[in-house]
Amino acid sequence: MLTHLLSAISVAVAQAGNGSSSSSGMTSGSGNNIAFAALIWWVIPAGAVIGAIVYVVWVSKFQDKYSNETNRSVNNFNRFQASFRDPKEPPQG
Repeated sequence: MLTHLLSAISVAVAQAGNGSSSSSGMTSGSGNNIAFAALIWWVIPAGAVIGAIVYVVWVSKFQDKYSNETNRSVNNFNRFQASFRDPKEPPQG
């Protein structure tokens, strides 16, 4: 599906560049449009890789903060659950 979308984008870019409305897409006279369409195939994956690297750096920067809050939350939930358990020794009285 992504391949079809990207090929449709490259055909639309080629048509917009040479002003044609034919559905044949790129013709032999549209060398610059072919180069631009090929460039899109490099820009999109490069943008995805850069975005993934930025995301990993961002997550690793804040990982300690979130894991500390998670441990605190889990400990509070365990204490909450323990408050509903029966005591091991019944109170004498």
